Amino acid sequence: MLSILIPVFNYRMEALVSELSAQCTRLNLPFEIVLLDDGSKAEFKAINKALPQQFAAIRYLENTKNEGRSVSRNKLMLEAKGQWFWFLDCDGRAHLNNKLVETFWQQKEEKTLLSGGRIYASEPPADKSKYLHWLWGSTRELIDSEKRMTDPVNNFLSNNFLVSRQLMQIVQFSTDLNGYGYEDTLFAAHCLESGFHIKHIENPVLHEGLESTEAFIAKIEESLHNMVRLDNMYKKHNKEIPLNSRLYRLYKKTRRIPKFVIVPFARISASILKKRLQNGMLNLFWFDVYRLCYAICLPHK
Repeated sequence: MLSILIPVFNYRMEALVSELSAQCTRLNLPFEIVLLDDGSKAEFKAINKALPQQFAAIRYLENTKNEGRSVSRNKLMLEAKGQWFWFLDCDGRAHLNNKLVETFWQQKEEKTLLSGGRIYASEPPADKSKYLHWLWGSTRELIDSEKRMTDPVNNFLSNNFLVSRQLMQIVQFSTDLNGYGYEDTLFAAHCLESGFHIKHIENPVLHEGLESTEAFIAKIEESLHNMVRLDNMYKKHNKEIPLNSRLYRLYKKTRRIPKFVIVPFARISASILKKRLQNGMLNLFWFDVYRLCYAICLPHK
């Protein structure tokens, strides 16, 4: 049996649930779809709460407050009845890939984390306030499976992946990281450390939930806090950190510069760049510079 596990936050789920149900039904595949609302607004809860009345294989659950992605995924794992767990983000769309379920089901392996990847719309959004998120995703996250396999841990995105019950009983999402960012990298690293494999394949969902520049920058800032937190965690335990991004390598180099020299410069630069990004300077080079400056200003050990 396949358990499709979806944490939900402020998103209507009718379209995704309908497409997934249709694909599973065509395959005569026993399945369930478990939705776990993570503190959404009342209007989204009301819509999604009614879905089990329309689809027999749907279960709807709620957190009493916003718990975050890691806690929600771990809760979904405990609720799942199947032997195979497919984790999806609520803002994914399956309609462009009519063999999404079939491909995962055919390639599943007991000891392997199977990552399907994501795609973005080929055309930029009409809403210009969402252009930075689209540009970032289309440039940095739209990576084919062969390239993702060159660094399976750092290229793993947790929006669309299949694992066995056996794997999730041993490896779960760490709750040491708060909010958005790097919990997927840590999960993938723990999979390898626990003797499992990671396999990236071409089986994407469309990432639909683009955010405004202001909201997207806030999420990136959250992820930078987690990057520094992760750096501190591994340093404390004298272990080799799994991060290998260009940003992290540059961040490590700047740590050699005395704080009283680098931090004031980075703080001023970050303030200027953030205002320009919010005012329409939609350039990934300067966005990268902003990310680095912001990370430099965060407290580290």
